[in-house]
Amino acid sequence: MWTFGLCFINDEYLEPIIKSIKNQDGLDTDLAEIILIGPSNPVVSSLVKKYKDEINLKYIVFEETIRPGWVTLKKNLIVQNASNENICITHDYVGFCSGWVLGYEKFGYDWDVCMNPVRLNDGRRHRDWFTQSRPLQFVDYADGTKTKQMYINGTYWCGKKQYMLRNPQNNNLTWGMGEDCEWAHRCQQTWNYKLNPYSVV
Repeated sequence: MWTFGLCFINDEYLEPIIKSIKNQDGLDTDLAEIILIGPSNPVVSSLVKKYKDEINLKYIVFEETIRPGWVTLKKNLIVQNASNENICITHDYVGFCSGWVLGYEKFGYDWDVCMNPVRLNDGRRHRDWFTQSRPLQFVDYADGTKTKQMYINGTYWCGKKQYMLRNPQNNNLTWGMGEDCEWAHRCQQTWNYKLNPYSVV
């Protein structure tokens, strides 16, 4: 089952994201959970109360002023507090398309790290399945031969709890310091990295 970890600063899109998760066909809401991590916010506290009977919600209050942009620690805390082995880590502006959970049931769970098609609102691909070369190059979704050269954008990915505990984000880095590049480069030689085309965000 799934843990969905949402790193947020603003509450603007949190409720639509929560709805896009809890309304997924095939999701066992008794076992799934959503972890919200971000600053103290009464709106977020009210969302936790509002949806507590529909899906498990955890709210980790994170003091943003200690070190601005400290997304690496946020993501490590999500992994450490996750109750489930399958974890989806995302930022506060990514919604889950219908069929996301069923897409994973179809694709399977034989991976350490997994990517999905990431679409902009106009349907164009965002940074999903692509190499770490300069310039960045999108790879065909059916091509699994370049995973040792690939980069994962910090906006969104899925991973196994045990793999991410062994390969944590680098807490010495913050947003804008290439923290996602560093993590991908460190994991490239060991990960079983796959693209699931059936689950879209």
